Amino acid sequence: MAIELTPQKRTRAPLLMTIVGITAVFIILAFLGSYIYFYIVNNSIAKKIKELDDSSQELNNTIKSSEDQLLAVQKKINDFSVLIANHKDLKNVFDFIDQKTIPAMWFSDFKFDQSKKEEENIIYLEGKTSSFILIEQQLAVFKKESVVKLAELTEVSINKDGEIEFIFKINFLPEIFILKIEENPPENAEQGNV
Repeated sequence: MAIELTPQKRTRAPLLMTIVGITAVFIILAFLGSYIYFYIVNNSIAKKIKELDDSSQELNNTIKSSEDQLLAVQKKINDFSVLIANHKDLKNVFDFIDQKTIPAMWFSDFKFDQSKKEEENIIYLEGKTSSFILIEQQLAVFKKESVVKLAELTEVSINKDGEIEFIFKINFLPEIFILKIEENPPENAEQGNV
């Protein structure tokens, strides 16, 4: 028995199907290529983002430590500002006492009481003299001054030497504590400008 092979005619696919098939292969290859390209680019961008996040974290830590330092300095400045704002310049008070003291009076103690109330700036002057009349005269001198809000004698006694010891309470107006700037600077300051 002999088997005969007869050649079969090949049928060709229609031209339209061939074009569609080739186009589909190219589209699939283009999508696959663009997927690989974008995958690589995406990984590269992700690496850069991670590096930037790490460097920004370091920068944030540096900024945070700088902010902490600045807050500490700001607190010191605020504390100092409060001190400066509440500071009273007693130079004018001492000048006032020096100018207005009667020659026979002698002051041995000075106490400044800056109470919580801004309007009360009280000093206590403790001293000695030989006469009650001098105490009354000194009190009158203090009372007639415009920067004195209140002047009174709080204590008086006679010591064993026969001297009269006393304590004046003087409440000054706030204006006396304002520092007066000299209009004519000392000559030493001008020598530096020559």
